[in-house]
Amino acid sequence: MERESLLNDIPNTAAVLALLIAGVEILMQLAGSGVLAGAAGIGWRADTVTDFGFFPAVQHEMFTRGLFVPEFLWRYVTYPFIHSGFTHAFFAMAIVLALGKFVGERWHWASMLSVFVVPSIVAAMVFGAVAPENWPLYGAYPPIYGLIGAFSYMMWMRLGQTGQNRWRAFSMIGVLLIIQVMWGLMLKIFAVLGMGGDATPMVFYVGVADMAGFFAGLLLSPLVGPGGWAAFVNRIRQRSD
Repeated sequence: MERESLLNDIPNTAAVLALLIAGVEILMQLAGSGVLAGAAGIGWRADTVTDFGFFPAVQHEMFTRGLFVPEFLWRYVTYPFIHSGFTHAFFAMAIVLALGKFVGERWHWASMLSVFVVPSIVAAMVFGAVAPENWPLYGAYPPIYGLIGAFSYMMWMRLGQTGQNRWRAFSMIGVLLIIQVMWGLMLKIFAVLGMGGDATPMVFYVGVADMAGFFAGLLLSPLVGPGGWAAFVNRIRQRSD
C-alpha cells in the first residue's frame, strides 16, 4: 500500500517524462545484449544518438541553409531521452521524479512541462553555438537543470515569504556548479599528465548547456509558475510598498 501511495503521489508529467527515459533505456539495454534485433541491436545506441541526439553541425546547417525540417528540429527535444548507459539514465530518471514531484505538485502540468522542454531547446541552441560541430549532446541533464531553475525560483519566493535569506535558494545550483568545475579541472589535469582525457574536455561544453538550461528554467518560472507574471509582479510590488 505504501508503494502504491508513493506512485500515486508523483505528478503525471514527471511520471511520463521518467517513463520515457526508462523506456528508451530499456530498449537500448535489450538491444545491446542482443535480445532485441540480434547482433544488429548492438549498434542501436550509437545509431539513436546519431539519429535523435543533438549536433552543433545540425544547427549550423539549419541556420546557414534555412533548412528547418522536422529531421533537424525534433533533435532539440529528443536528445534528453537518450543516455550513454544504465547509470546515466537511472540517475536522470530519479532526479526528474524528485524535482518533478516538488514542482509538479504546485504547478499546472503544462507549466512543469514547459520548464523541461524550453530549457532543453535553449541548452541545445547554446551548445550548438559553442561546441565542436560533430560533438553530440544527449541526456536529460540540461532540462533537469531547467527544473532546478524552477526549484530555485520556488525556494526564492518561499524564503522571501518567511523572511529568510533568499540566496539560499541557489545552494543546489552552487554545489552542482562547483562539482562540474572540479570534474572539468580533474579531466584537464589528467590530459596534461598524459593519463587520458581531453585538454578541452566535453564536460565543459555540456556544463555550458546545463547552465543555459538552468537560467532558461529560472527565467521562465515567473511566467509559467502559479499566477504567472502578473502574480510575480504583484508580489514584488507588495514587498516594495
